[in-house]
Amino acid sequence: AVVNGEVITEVDLMRFLRKTTSDIDPSRLDEKAQDEILKKALNDLIENKLILSFAKKVHLNVDKAEIEKRIAVVKAGFPTEMEFLNALEQDGLSYKGLYQRIKNDILKKKIITIFVKRKIEIHPDQLREYFTAHTREFSIPERI
Repeated sequence: AVVNGEVITEVDLMRFLRKTTSDIDPSRLDEKAQDEILKKALNDLIENKLILSFAKKVHLNVDKAEIEKRIAVVKAGFPTEMEFLNALEQDGLSYKGLYQRIKNDILKKKIITIFVKRKIEIHPDQLREYFTAHTREFSIPERI
């Protein structure tokens, strides 16, 4: 598939499938179920490409420090640098690939947040009404 000039290869699709369906044993699925999973994965990849393409179009950026911070969190889950690099290799990723994946994840979240926040409008009267109707849920019993 080609999305805004960017190609989604079969390798991309298979890597995405491994990442998102690691808990599913394909040998236990019939052909129709396998096709449905494949279609959903391709649609998800297309959606991701569209979101990232839009982020690029509106010149949305991610701070390098934010990406490095997320990489540090991932690295912290491994006892040694070598184990971290081995895990990347097993996932078919380089450090550069992980960097790009994290950058893309952050961009997608930013775009989605922008659009979701734009659509959500809560009037103060609605908040007051909800609070009044659910006062018990917000009260904290006295403690000594």
